Amino acid sequence: MSQLGIENLIRHEVRVELTPKMKEKLWIKIDEKGGIQEISKNTSYSATKIYNWKNKELSIPIKFIEKILGKRDIKQINSIKGEGKSKKWKIKPPIDISDKLLTRINAQIKTNEEGTPFYITKDEQLAKRFTELLNNEKIPNSVYRNQNRYEVQYPKYVHNIITSINFETDLTALADEKGKIKGKNILVDGEKVKLSELGKLYSKDKRLEKALKTGRSEEVEEIIKEQVSKVANAL
Repeated sequence: MSQLGIENLIRHEVRVELTPKMKEKLWIKIDEKGGIQEISKNTSYSATKIYNWKNKELSIPIKFIEKILGKRDIKQINSIKGEGKSKKWKIKPPIDISDKLLTRINAQIKTNEEGTPFYITKDEQLAKRFTELLNNEKIPNSVYRNQNRYEVQYPKYVHNIITSINFETDLTALADEKGKIKGKNILVDGEKVKLSELGKLYSKDKRLEKALKTGRSEEVEEIIKEQVSKVANAL
């Protein structure tokens, strides 16, 4: 697991929803510093905006909160949000992000002209696995199916945040996404790894090939039955 800290959130200027307790502390601190009008004079935020943050259920820029409370006190956050109508990411700091997810993101994610990240595959099981890993982290996402192709999207601000943290490559996840099986080995970014050393694969083709090459007849039968069942259900 790789940890996402408050520094990453501040760096990317996200908006956050504070817990009721922390929100109350924020406004008490603002009153102690002279009130909203005084805070507005000493920051780049208008009084109108600050009043709206106080009186409406709006996410507040984390840099504004840092100016009032300081970095060390930004501990109680219910959700993160990007600009506009982006979906909220419900979190509880410190946030531990799976290296399995970060490895797949690093290996396969592309971005469109607007910077929106997307994951594309023709393999239903890979799409399901990627979505499962996003859901495990409560990252909002959408899945689109166009004929035999699957596309998974999640918010741009989430992508910017989580790709700014260091992580340890998960070899099985990388092999699942980009590996090429050669005999009883799999080539991953030029590195040769024994199939027997890998964990569970989700790619339909690699999973079947691994079972065949490692002599796991029961798993071969299971995979074939799964595929026959899918074809039968599609008819």
